[in-house]
Amino acid sequence: MLKINVLASSSKANCYLIETEEDKIMLDCGLAFSKLQKKVTLSDLTACLLTHAHMDHSRSIHKVLKYAVPCIMTKETAECLGLDGHHNVVMPTYYRPFPVGGFNVTAFPLVHDCPGHAGFYLSGQDDALLYITDTSYVPQRFENTTHLLLECNYIEVVLLANQEAGLLHPALAKRILKTHFGLTDVLAFLEASLD
Repeated sequence: MLKINVLASSSKANCYLIETEEDKIMLDCGLAFSKLQKKVTLSDLTACLLTHAHMDHSRSIHKVLKYAVPCIMTKETAECLGLDGHHNVVMPTYYRPFPVGGFNVTAFPLVHDCPGHAGFYLSGQDDALLYITDTSYVPQRFENTTHLLLECNYIEVVLLANQEAGLLHPALAKRILKTHFGLTDVLAFLEASLD
């Protein structure tokens, strides 16, 4: 049975722990390392899957690697973080499944303002989890998904009202609209993807 622990989810930090009887897989590590250590025994991790190099997703990656945790990220992400060639970094090829503990993991590209941004599909014996964060569009479709971690960043009318009221800088509002999922996008994705 798959268990999902949300350790952090915000523009400040993103980090999730996926647990089965055999595996503990961390999705992103944007928490400050002192906070991460209080929530996760790093030596117990099977792996860490890193979506992209933005700090709210990658803040503790260098320290996590010191615990000999295999960290899976695209080549572009590894290069952005100065980790290209690190012996504990695994750089997958998009759409080519590879084993991580009891899962087959498939990385796929997402649309964001960070090079090499990836989503992950983890397929196990009984469960399949889809992890999508920080994207404006998902062209792929996934079958047999039992668990979904999908980020929704805004409702457009609320975001624009906050901009008009001076609560949100226009450049930030534009970036959010261009590079992140809004509620309308999430509903369209769910309708197109899940039967």
